[in-house]
Amino acid sequence: MKLLALAALFVLSTTIFAQSIREQCENAYYATGYVSLHQYKVTIDWSMISDHAHVQLDNIIYSEGFDVLNEDDSRWPIMTLTLKENGKIDPFDYQLVLEELKQIPSSVGCLYNYN
Repeated sequence: MKLLALAALFVLSTTIFAQSIREQCENAYYATGYVSLHQYKVTIDWSMISDHAHVQLDNIIYSEGFDVLNEDDSRWPIMTLTLKENGKIDPFDYQLVLEELKQIPSSVGCLYNYN
C-alpha cells in the first residue's frame, strides 16, 4: 500500500511541476540570461518525416505566429531553424504549437546565447 501511495505521489508531483518548452525557456532566460527570450532552435531530419508531418510542420513554422530568423540546411537531410515568436497569437497558443512541434519527429529547444 505504501508503494502504491509513493508511486501515486511521484506521478502527481511530476505532472504538477511539468513545464512546457516555452516556460522552460522563459525561466532559463530570467534565471541565467543565457537563453534568447521567445526564440527556439528546431532541428528536423527530413528523412524521418512523413508527407503528412511535412505539411503539418510547414503549417506550424511558416504560420503567422513565428518569424523564421535562420534556416541552415548545410547538413542535409538535417535542417536547423531558428524561430522567434512575433506576438501575433496568444501565449497559451504558442505553448500548444510548440508541443505540436514536439510530436512531429523534430527537436525543439531554447536558443542559447553563446556570446
